[in-house]
Amino acid sequence: MQVSKMFLALLLPSSLYLSSCAKLIPYDVYFKGNWHLLGQTSFLGNGTPSPFLGFVLDKSENTVYSNVVVTAPCSRGNAAIGYTSLVSETSQAAADGTFVLTNSAEPIDSIQYTITGKLPAPGASTWQGTYTIVNSPSSTCVFNFSGSFTATAYPTLNGTYAGTIDGSGLGSGISITLKVSQDEQTLEQSMNGAVTYIPLSGTITVTGSSCFTSGTIVNGQVSQIDADTFMMWASMNDGSTMEIHGWVSDQTEATLTPVDVVIKNGACANAFGSGTLNR
Repeated sequence: MQVSKMFLALLLPSSLYLSSCAKLIPYDVYFKGNWHLLGQTSFLGNGTPSPFLGFVLDKSENTVYSNVVVTAPCSRGNAAIGYTSLVSETSQAAADGTFVLTNSAEPIDSIQYTITGKLPAPGASTWQGTYTIVNSPSSTCVFNFSGSFTATAYPTLNGTYAGTIDGSGLGSGISITLKVSQDEQTLEQSMNGAVTYIPLSGTITVTGSSCFTSGTIVNGQVSQIDADTFMMWASMNDGSTMEIHGWVSDQTEATLTPVDVVIKNGACANAFGSGTLNR
């Protein structure tokens, strides 16, 4: 099935870039994790057959912090289209641990979701809840999903992945070896409020490029994983920056696909490409 449209709204907090005034929030009742709720993938590439929900979740005192990844597919004529959002939300947890996460303040013509659940005990591998994902009935791409889910924890993203990236400005393509480590989840306070994230670090080796041969993943909010999608900034040895965005294929995390890269600055500035990396 061909994709006629893909709309990607990344509603990231403006505190995406670290500042010297950021302070770590002390934990009281400690809960954290990267959770898969439902659906196969948040990637819309060939038409997503079912909705997707996943999030990074954290808790300090009675406040729940989250980065929610939600995809809602729909059809119009013979074409499959859909919407994806990455939204940071907070909620207050009740005394029994129940909470409701919603972005109902967003315009109805975008994705609106409500997630109801109960905080699992630290170290729990599953927990249950309910969800709704809707938009305006007058939208050109209408969807309305609801049901229950069993959340399962994603494994940590660690390992060495290798493959080829092809695209504009990359010549016949470049071979990449990405060694990535998932670091400890952080709940951080900035001028714009608190945000939770799971940072990534590591190194990248490149062959076939006339501009660079290696780089270091920048640790912090510019390199993180949320549910099945990740982004990384790599400082390359020619002074340029490689922006990497991709998806884990499933919860085994054996394959990263697709992986999209864009080169910023340097002699290869504006080069871009896509490919698959395997562990």
